[in-house]
Amino acid sequence: RLPEYANAVFAADFDRAYQLVDHHSSQRGKSDDYAGVLAMADASLLLECDEEAEEGFRLAQRLIRHSDDQLRVVSCRNTGWQALLRDRYAAAASCFSRMAEDDGATWTQQVEGLIGLALVHHQLGQQDASDDALRAAREAADGRSDRGWLATIDLIIYEFAVQAGIRCSNRLLEHAFWQSAEMGATLLANHGGRNGWTPTVSQGAPMPALIQRRAEYLSLLRRMADGDRAAIDPLMATLNHSRKLGSRLLMQTKVEVVLAALSGEQYDVAGRVFDQICNRETTYGARRWNFDFLYCR
Repeated sequence: RLPEYANAVFAADFDRAYQLVDHHSSQRGKSDDYAGVLAMADASLLLECDEEAEEGFRLAQRLIRHSDDQLRVVSCRNTGWQALLRDRYAAAASCFSRMAEDDGATWTQQVEGLIGLALVHHQLGQQDASDDALRAAREAADGRSDRGWLATIDLIIYEFAVQAGIRCSNRLLEHAFWQSAEMGATLLANHGGRNGWTPTVSQGAPMPALIQRRAEYLSLLRRMADGDRAAIDPLMATLNHSRKLGSRLLMQTKVEVVLAALSGEQYDVAGRVFDQICNRETTYGARRWNFDFLYCR
């Protein structure tokens, strides 16, 4: 059922994705189908069931009996994503680097490791290093003509351009972390996301809904940051939809909207959205540190 699971993930239907693989939770050493258990753990992580996800990752690793190389790579992969979601960037970077450089990793695992590494560098304001990781990931995906990975990488490049472009705007000069960050050439070439999203694989098959929706959301953020009040209502609708996806994502989305509103001098919107952030969301979204949230305060 993994193809159905993948389709549900790309449709942003994480509940459905979990339902398709949750039967793997009962496989305590009875099967070598570790990919299904791994999918179940990933779905649990998306749904913010962190303890269940951690148990699923451990079970998946116990079921890897065919290859010591795969056990090592999958262990790095699982630990890396958990560390990233917990804001443990040094641990995440170490795991993703090992994953990307491991000769025992498949090419898709190496691409995933490079993408994870790019996300870590971006969170640390190291955009040049992030660009390098994405460039290496794109070269690997290009070599295989993999549309899914190429579309994902294109989206992340646009994401970084928009998010960093907003945070480095002249109206957020007091945001010391991002104003001192290393802005890469790719970000500057994209003019902070103002060039829009232009996926290189847009021809032919339709874009997965998950990727398309994220690109549309980023475009709305960019418009709000440029003072376009017509972006307010669609962004509020996006916030309402994010409530279904858990506190972690909802917290991050609200902070992003607040920053975009401040950048666009739409202070009424910034105040209204910030007032909606509750204690539960800050617990999930700022467990170790979140400079964007602290700046908004």
